[in-house]
Amino acid sequence: MDFIIPLQLALIPILVGVNQVLKTLGIPKRFVPITSILLGVGISFIVPGVATTFVAVVGGAVIGLSAVGLFSGTRATVGK
Repeated sequence: MDFIIPLQLALIPILVGVNQVLKTLGIPKRFVPITSILLGVGISFIVPGVATTFVAVVGGAVIGLSAVGLFSGTRATVGK
């Protein structure tokens, strides 16, 4: 069973951008991971090809966590 489909993976950089916009709008940084997971799960439900609710929830959580990790990993590597 596939828990994430390639179209969902393409949403990770988009979610990184959405997280940045939310930060500039004033959301506290401590809520960004939770917001990212919720947005990832929400977006996962509208992606075509997701067969079940379980796949949408697990794939969305992976998307949200990956988006937060991608941003923090890049920031740590570049050394802001």
